Amino acid sequence: MMSILLRDWVVFWIGIVALSASVAFSAWGPMLFEPAPYRNVEVKRWYKENGWLYLIANFEKLECDILQLRAVGGASGATELLKWDDVDGLVGDEDRQAGLQTLRIRVQMAGVNWDWIEIRTTHACPMRENPERKIDKVFTRWTA
Repeated sequence: MMSILLRDWVVFWIGIVALSASVAFSAWGPMLFEPAPYRNVEVKRWYKENGWLYLIANFEKLECDILQLRAVGGASGATELLKWDDVDGLVGDEDRQAGLQTLRIRVQMAGVNWDWIEIRTTHACPMRENPERKIDKVFTRWTA
């Protein structure tokens, strides 16, 4: 009789643990497996020259497709989109192949003493559950 009660309690608690794990995974699981546009961003160099701020950074491009790369400057509590060029001659937001990459861009400072400048990206990262999935990320940030 005692072994039957003990077995029932063990089965009950295993069920509670399994149910809790299932609920937790359904809430946090998708975040663990979200697609990522890139990883391992390593800024090699920031430098200023002739009114431009230059960035050289290595990163690993993953499975998403770039939709937009933006340079955003912040000064005195306000932000502004800034003009940028790809130093390697890539056109606009040209997508790159998966694998190790180096980004070489310059951002026009427009004579403003920016407190910071961020390089931001928007990528299309479709998932089976959400084919329209877009991910916005800050690639890197320069501070004065």
